[in-house]
Amino acid sequence: MSDHSKTTAIVGLGALGMLYASQISASLGPDNIFFLGDRERIERYQQMPFTINGKPFSFRIEDCTNARPVDFIIVAVKYGALSSALDTMEASVGPDTTILSVMNGIDSEEIIAERFGREKVLYCIAQGMDAMRFGSSLTYTRPGTLLLGTRTEGQESRLNDLTRYFDMASVSYTVEAD
Repeated sequence: MSDHSKTTAIVGLGALGMLYASQISASLGPDNIFFLGDRERIERYQQMPFTINGKPFSFRIEDCTNARPVDFIIVAVKYGALSSALDTMEASVGPDTTILSVMNGIDSEEIIAERFGREKVLYCIAQGMDAMRFGSSLTYTRPGTLLLGTRTEGQESRLNDLTRYFDMASVSYTVEAD
């Protein structure tokens, strides 16, 4: 499968979720990036006019109950919503899904790994962005950088797949040895 046809689901339509969705969509088109949500969220978000830096932006939101496995999942929720986010993304996690948490918490990766398997979850720290969401509007001047790394032996191919995808999607990252 080419990197252009890889699918990415994002859980969390906050500042970081919107930031990464807009970057990937701008570079690769909107077809392979979407948010996961329950019926209530989808109905609420369909009523909201989203903007990014003042420009209208539309996001595809898929019902988590009808979801299928994807190549990548970006978890971008507040810590208190992590448990429900795991339920929301469950149907989208397949054997080859790679999961990235941009939550910068001490243990979000560990919590996700306990549920879906350690091999699926890469280390990630999001830094240097100034993204701010006010209602349905996102503003930012610096998109920041993701610091990426492997958790366990054998994850190198997942990391390589993700970095190739991010190169094409114009998402800034650095692979950390530590």
